[in-house]
Formats: sequence, structure tokens, C-alpha cells
Amino acid sequence: VEYDGTGLVKLAHRLLNPGLAGWIVNSSASAKRLGEVFDIRPDRIHVVYNGLDVQRFEPRMSREQAREKIGVNTSDSIVTIVARLEPQKNHRLFLDAAVELVRRKTRAKFLIVGDGSLGQLLRQDASERGLSDSVMFLGNRPNVEEILWATDVSVLTSDYEGLSNVLLESMASGVPVVSTDFAGVEELITHGETGFIVRRGDVSGMADRIESLLRNAEQRRQVGESGRRLVREGFSVEAMSRRLLDVYEEALSSRGGCHSSIVRNVRQG
Repeated sequence: VEYDGTGLVKLAHRLLNPGLAGWIVNSSASAKRLGEVFDIRPDRIHVVYNGLDVQRFEPRMSREQAREKIGVNTSDSIVTIVARLEPQKNHRLFLDAAVELVRRKTRAKFLIVGDGSLGQLLRQDASERGLSDSVMFLGNRPNVEEILWATDVSVLTSDYEGLSNVLLESMASGVPVVSTDFAGVEELITHGETGFIVRRGDVSGMADRIESLLRNAEQRRQVGESGRRLVREGFSVEAMSRRLLDVYEEALSSRGGCHSSIVRNVRQG
């Protein structure tokens, strides 16, 4: 989680803070960092987790059908990263792990979904490292759920994040996730239960975890189902809406008058 705590950004936060009822962020890690950088009291920062349209990610086609639709071999294992091609996402770790897995004779395709300023450099890097036959750059896709339905393991290699929508989307699709240990990831992933966490920069650890999942279909199923259940229960649009209403009701009731009745009316219909 990164905040620019200097210059005009810091000044703007300090000017706004006294006039606000509070701040809303999407993870506890973000709340902690916001408080540290801008000296905001913890009781004025509220965590509202992102809400996902879970129905969108419920598979509506088989894994084989999804693979045929995006043009990958139905017999290959599929490892996917969905992320903007920007330094924060550290795609080089993904490519490093792909090189290691190819060296180990792991039969897999590595899908990179997204675009960004590093696109050309990453494509060149993949080619120079002999990954042209193993890595596919798919660019931005409106149908990311269909790519996830084709995927065996979803990977996120970021150095920092807020609350990752990509992890939520993968988990909602029933796909097991492997993520780096950026601040706040433990709010989504319980290691070994709803996914796996690997140290940032640990190429061997990332490759080991991906390989282990690819070799164990039952583990993929169990972890994928646990992730799906977590998102349904705690990260749906409905769960986000309930939490937002709680925050608004608390803020309005503290100001007295009839303001909190607005929230009660919203709750009722």
C-alpha cells in the first residue's frame, strides 16, 4: 500500500481532514498507512472491502470450452496473471517463475492479461529468455472471467496493492491463487486454505507453489472452493453495501438530528 505523503498531496489531505466525517479505504493495511502518512486518527478511518458481482464469475462454460475460446491447447496447464503492465505489478517475477517451470519441464502456458507502459519491454524480455512458445500476451480483455475459467492457477506478483480485485475475481471463479506477500494480502488469503502467499522476489518459492498446485488437482479444487466461499460471504456487492450503510449511519448519527433516518430508509427499501 503506497501513499504519496509529500507536497501538494499531503497538503490536500491535511486541509480536507478537519471538514470530513471520516475516511473510507478498502483494506486495513491501507487504513494503517493512511493514518501513518497523514496523521489521521484510527477512529476516523473506516474499512469497506471491495464488493464483487459474484454472479458474473460463476463459470458458465467448461474449462475446455473456455480454453478453446481463447485459443490455448486444452491439454496444457494454464497459469494466468491479470494485471496492468506497470512496475508495481512486478511481471518480471512472473516471467522468472515461468523460466524456472519451463526448465523443470512443466507443461504449461503462461497467460499475461493486461496492458501498460512495460508491454514492449516485457514482450522482448520473454522472447529473449526463450518463452515465446510458453507465454501469451493477451492485452486488455473485457471478458476476463472467461480467461479465469480457463485457468488452473491465478498468480499475482505485485510489490504493493490495496485490496486486489484480481484476487477476488479469481477466487470468485473458483481458481486457486498464489500471491506475493504485499501488505494487506492476508486480509484475503489464509495461506494454505483460501490461497497461497509467497515472499516478494522469491522466484523458487513462486515456481514451487505453482508447480505443486498444477500437480494436485484435488488441492486446486479445495483451495478454489474455499476462495469462492470467502468471496461470496464477505466480498459481494451486498456485503460492501451493508458495510457502507453502517459507516454512513455512524457518521450521520454522530451529527444528530434526522440524518441517520436517511440510512434507515435506504436499508428498508
